[in-house]
Order: sequence, then C-alpha cells, then structure tokens
Amino acid sequence: MRQQNLRTFGDLAARKSYKFFESFGDPPFDAATAPPVKSATRMKSRGEMPSVHEEEDPEAKDPGTSPSLARRTRRQYWEAMKSVLADLVITDDEVEYLARKQEELGLEIEQIRSLHARAFAQVLLDFTDDRWLDDREAATLHRLYRCFSRLGWAPGDPVSSQSR
Repeated sequence: MRQQNLRTFGDLAARKSYKFFESFGDPPFDAATAPPVKSATRMKSRGEMPSVHEEEDPEAKDPGTSPSLARRTRRQYWEAMKSVLADLVITDDEVEYLARKQEELGLEIEQIRSLHARAFAQVLLDFTDDRWLDDREAATLHRLYRCFSRLGWAPGDPVSSQSR
C-alpha cells in the first residue's frame, strides 16, 4: 500500500470497483439492531454472499405516523435483516430475533411485505447477475422464502387481510 501511495480507504476505493467499497461511506450497524454474534463454521467466499443494499426509502405513507419515525422504524428492521442475511444461513434463533424486532418496532404487515420483497429481490438479482441460477442458489432462495414466510410474508405468498 505504501508503494502505491494508498493511505486511506478512499484511495483504495478509487483503484477498483468492488461492491464492498460501497460500504465505506456507511456507518456501522447500530448496536440495537445487531443480532447476537455467532461463530461461523466456515468462511464464505465473496461470490457466496450477495449484498442487500439499502435503497432510498420513499416518503412514508403510514397513516398516523410521522414520515421520519416510519422511515427510522423501517431502517431499523432493514438493518436487522441485513445482519441476519449477510451469510444467507438463517437459523431459528435469527428468525426469532427478526420476529421480536417486528413486534418491538410495531411494523405493519404492509411494511413487512415491502421490506421482505426488497431484500428477496436484491438477493435474486445478485444470484442472476451472471445469467445463471445454479442448484445451490435456488436452494438458498427457497430457504430465504421459508424464512420470510415464517416472518409474516414472502414473495409469492397469498395476500390476506389478516396480519401476522
């Protein structure tokens, strides 16, 4: 790094366009949204971990809720989901953690649908970016579907008037 005069993450980020460089400007996870840390049984290669990027939140349309409060609530659940989905191995404890987070934040089913759809779509886009969907990726999508379904809604689930 000294030989190439790289002193900051900005200098490094200017050299290549790896996806992880996009995170250099983001703040670290809020301690309140991070799930309990568990040790990994194996390392994941960069190719095995699709990113779940935060999109700009549209203006909140939640009746009786201020836009900034609704946005913060969605962001907290989004951050919790990102931390759980980072390795795409979703444990029962992590599903319970997200269910507790939904209750704690008082999320409406419409908010849950929107956030689950965005996360699922991002993983699907990352998997199909190479125009190939192998059996391992398809199995991961199926596990993600089951997880989101347990948490209130997954893309493809029927829409009913009842909440979780």
